[in-house]
Amino acid sequence: KAQDLLYLPDAFSPNGDQVNDYLFVQGDGSIIIADFRIFDRWGAQVFRNTDSRINEPATGWNGQTHGLPAITGVYVAVVEYMGADLRRKTLTLAVTLTR
Repeated sequence: KAQDLLYLPDAFSPNGDQVNDYLFVQGDGSIIIADFRIFDRWGAQVFRNTDSRINEPATGWNGQTHGLPAITGVYVAVVEYMGADLRRKTLTLAVTLTR
């Protein structure tokens, strides 16, 4: 059975220092990201990108919502992807935004 090599950090710091400024899906280049969403603690969607490219910071979340910096805290990331077996799967993870 093929193992999907997919990684999403559980924390990032979008503070403009060029280190961990974007939250993006990383892993095996054969994985297809169908939907990448971020929700705040109240369940409101603050970010969404469909058909993202894996390992591309620019397709990730920059820590902003409605053009303003999102508040620090814990968010929920939901990644829907197709792995090596070409079946659609979902990864759900709590992510901490720090500044």
